[in-house]
Amino acid sequence: MKFKEKSTCKKSISTKVLYTVGSVVALIAVSSLINNIMMFKEAITQYVAQGYNYTEVIKQLISVQLLPGVFESIAMYGGMSVVLFAAGVINEKVSKSLVILSEAEVDKDVIEEGALDGDVIDVENIDKLPENLEELKEVETVEKVNEVSTTEIVNN
Repeated sequence: MKFKEKSTCKKSISTKVLYTVGSVVALIAVSSLINNIMMFKEAITQYVAQGYNYTEVIKQLISVQLLPGVFESIAMYGGMSVVLFAAGVINEKVSKSLVILSEAEVDKDVIEEGALDGDVIDVENIDKLPENLEELKEVETVEKVNEVSTTEIVNN
């Protein structure tokens, strides 16, 4: 049985932490919002039980108790949650670009280490270069075929 490798990239630990903390803060925002609405409902029930007019109580408590509680929950906790999620997205993109850059640096180092002396053209032989790049490729191909042929003859 063969296992297929997942093609999805793993998220960095810091990104996972930011997403987790953002989710926790969003849950706190929702619970705070529910708590404020329930406290508003209980306050209305208590004032109506004391004999105050229902419409007058609602008119007074909406501006004093309900709206500040709702806006506080949404603005503070919701804002923090959005900022944390945005930081997670930015962190993920920066992490991916750093991985790509580090891979490019490794490839660059390998290319620089693997450079052959035969690829360097002497300044003395610069006038002997072919006019066309295709001619240069043909010369290199013929030289490689000759090298393979001589290697086979020596090995046999």
